[in-house]
Amino acid sequence: MERYAIQIALIIQTITPSDFITLNQTWVGPTLTYKFGQVNLHAAVLANSGKIANTSNSGWLARLEGFTKLGPATLSLLGV
Repeated sequence: MERYAIQIALIIQTITPSDFITLNQTWVGPTLTYKFGQVNLHAAVLANSGKIANTSNSGWLARLEGFTKLGPATLSLLGV
């Protein structure tokens, strides 16, 4: 049986570590989960914009992960 789900991910991150450098990041983009029998695939394409201290940055991330049960363990393969 095939099953899939599409979601929109939104991650907003603000960190002020002990050295007082502020990190503000926003990640947004679609994610897809697809199940085919015993194999599950999860994919995401995320766009990023943010600021680290006084430096602005932007970029993107593409991620694909496949996993399946192997006895009591889960076997996973991740590509970024």
